[in-house]
Amino acid sequence: MNKSGLPKVPVGVIISANTEWEAVRELFPESNICRYPYGEWFVETLEIGSQKIDALFIHGGWGKISSAVSGL
Repeated sequence: MNKSGLPKVPVGVIISANTEWEAVRELFPESNICRYPYGEWFVETLEIGSQKIDALFIHGGWGKISSAVSGL
């Protein structure tokens, strides 16, 4: 975990727009959605070829400041 309490994983995806976040959540309906001070997040294991990679999906909000802070 880092300073913001988010887990450390090899891949991070920051999503700002609310509609985009809803679309991503629909792609992973079984995910355990967690909250932190700047929004929501979840970790999913993605299968890329024969590899499995953990990816952190973060909804940080719209705008430069919200997006920058959400990736701490």
